[in-house]
Order: sequence, then C-alpha cells, then structure tokens
Amino acid sequence: MHVAPHDIRHRRATWLASAILAIAGLGLPALAQAAEIPLARVNAAQLLDAGTTERATQTGTAWTAEVVRPVVARSEPDRSGAARVTLHPYGVSVNPTTLLATRGFRDRHNHDWVQVQLNIRPNQSSGWIPADAVLLTPITVRVIVHLASRRLDVFQDERSVLSVATGIGRTATPTPTGRFAVDDMWTTDAATRPIYGRFVLSLTAHSNVLMRFDGGEGRIAIHGGGAANRVGARSSFGCLIVSDATLQRLRRLVRPGTPVTVLAD
Repeated sequence: MHVAPHDIRHRRATWLASAILAIAGLGLPALAQAAEIPLARVNAAQLLDAGTTERATQTGTAWTAEVVRPVVARSEPDRSGAARVTLHPYGVSVNPTTLLATRGFRDRHNHDWVQVQLNIRPNQSSGWIPADAVLLTPITVRVIVHLASRRLDVFQDERSVLSVATGIGRTATPTPTGRFAVDDMWTTDAATRPIYGRFVLSLTAHSNVLMRFDGGEGRIAIHGGGAANRVGARSSFGCLIVSDATLQRLRRLVRPGTPVTVLAD
C-alpha cells in the first residue's frame, strides 16, 4: 500500500502531540513564572522562628541572612549567573557570617533565592544566593548617620533608642554615603584598644579614596578610642568615631546584618 508523504507527516505530528499529552499526564511539575517575592515568603531550608510573618510586616523591619554552608553569590538569581564571591559560614571572627538581605526571588523551577549585600567593592554591591544556604531572621533595629550634623541615631521598632555625636571622615578622606550594614564585630587587643576602643563594628562600606589602609582594604567601621575631641568632628580616615560609652551601647543594640544608612544631610 502506498502512503503519501503528507500522510506520514500528519501521523508523526499526531503521535508527537499524543506523546506530549501522555508525558504531561505523568504529573511532572510545570515550570512556574519567575517573580520577585517578599523575603517573608522565601522557602529556606532553615525554618524561621514563630511570629516571623507578623514582625516582618512592621514598618522598619529588615532581614538578615546567616550563611549556613559555603555558597557562591552570583550576579543574578540563576545558577548560570556570574560568580561574585564565595561566602563561608564564618568570617574573620567567631561570629557567623551574617549579611543584610534585601530581596527575594522565586525562579521558574520554583527555587527560591535571596539577594544579600556583599562586603566587596564597589560599595552597595549585592549578590544572589540559594535560599537554602541561609537562615533568614527579621530585625527591627537600624542605624542612621547624618554627616552634616555629625549624628548617629539608632531606631528599634521605629522608636529612637540612641542619638549621639559621631566623628566622621576628614574632607580629604570622607565617609561614604549609602545603605550599608554591620559586617562583623570583634573585641580589640591590648595594642589596638587605645586607637579603636574596646570593640570595632566593621561595615560593608569601603573608603572611596583609600583603596588600602593599615594593611587592609580601606574598610569603614564604627569604633571608639582616641582623643575625645575626635567625636563630633571631621577627624577620621572615613570611619565613624563614637565615645567608648556609646560603643558599649551599640554593641548591645546591633548585630551583623543590621542596616546602617549614611546620609549626607
């Protein structure tokens, strides 16, 4: 029996359509539509504590992301995105690596991603990491620095809990502006305590003038130490200088990942 070419093409098309329907009937997951999602809805491997959703709706609430396994931060929420930096559970101190989380994203494979602020140049750089690599926690504390008035304010649940004078960068080495976060905090040793005070709260900010400083990368920090007249003056290489008493209070109020906004006004 002779079969015309167009009949063969028709049968192939019918068979292909039937095969697609049969595969769909197996219950294979369909690809979802990729979309940005609130951090409160991110499905991370680590469960958020009770009450998270309620607190996450409060005004002024931010999120921190504690790294729980080595992970590559990428330029976009996709495994093919360019690698920015590899993050590890612990940094230079005994504190877990905890970052400021800024956005959530669910890709078309239903995998959740978290955008975090990175401690790299240029300032306010960010990267995307899989949600199952972090523990997300809401935080209602934030720090705002006003360079013009040389004031440092701390808010908790939108209430002012601290407002103090702060030293800022000199004209030649200004304190950078932008939205940063506390990166780490550690106790100083006997040799550096007279210079920086008992504690140093390093930020994700870097000097825009000093690429290197004191053997490091020109990092910006909140610290104490030095002469009392440095507080409230243009007296630093870019860091924020507070009294030792204020430093003690800050250490109790903030933690890694706490947002720190530095304003020019």
